[in-house]
Amino acid sequence: MLRKRLFDAYNSSPPVLRKRLFDAYNNSPPCPERPDPTVEPLTYTEAELLADADTYLDFLRDRFTEENMEPDIERQVHVLLNDLPAMHDLVLSHLRFMWDEFLAAEWARVRDMLQSCVDASLQIDLGGLDSYEVVQKVTGQSLGEKARGFLEQARRVVLVPSAHMGPYLTKFTADDVVWVIFRARMPEGVSLYAPELARSDLLVRLQAVADDTRLRILRYVAEQGELCSQDVMAALDLSQSAASRHLKQLSAAGYLIERRKESAKCYRLNADYIGIVCNAFKRYLQI
Repeated sequence: MLRKRLFDAYNSSPPVLRKRLFDAYNNSPPCPERPDPTVEPLTYTEAELLADADTYLDFLRDRFTEENMEPDIERQVHVLLNDLPAMHDLVLSHLRFMWDEFLAAEWARVRDMLQSCVDASLQIDLGGLDSYEVVQKVTGQSLGEKARGFLEQARRVVLVPSAHMGPYLTKFTADDVVWVIFRARMPEGVSLYAPELARSDLLVRLQAVADDTRLRILRYVAEQGELCSQDVMAALDLSQSAASRHLKQLSAAGYLIERRKESAKCYRLNADYIGIVCNAFKRYLQI
């Protein structure tokens, strides 16, 4: 199953991979390995790829280019793809090593906090809400209308709290199941004594504004009412990448409300959220 999914992924995604590589190389010096997204990628059957290591490497070069792969390692991978029991043992041994050396201690550290997030989320009244509204309610994130379609079409939606997401949220689909990974948080309006969860949640909220540039952005947006990203760049003399990074973090943390205006992203202050953060600080300090 793993081998089939690997080949299916390689065969289904080459146009995207090639375009990303092409775009990434656009501003770099000429390179003979630069992919041309207008050229159809090489296609092989699974049997052809398994039969010959050189064919397998050509298949990978056509998708990732030489400089983005390690031929010696991929030859070892090809051997494993032809020896499924050995591949199974290697994957399991690697997962055991990662768990024992790195993950077990971290899981022990955050487990109770994540359980508190689950317990708090189960107290939210979700009656009458569709999957899109449930995700927004539990995560506290505005997903945008684009997400509504694939959430409503999903066979199942799994919400996964994380201690390592910062203010952000990520999602992916596998076998018609949408997995939404979001920062562990204390939902508004929920009564639950969970100081570790409250502290972790508060740290994310405060870290988002513990920066001079982001504080200046908030003050400027508050003064102007609503601004597009280009306005913020011009007023505060920021590069596009810097403005985008700061605005994304402030939006993800909840301080700014983002909307599309034609082709531009515009932002306004989420004044209610300022009060929510202050109240969360008071609750944590029990004052």
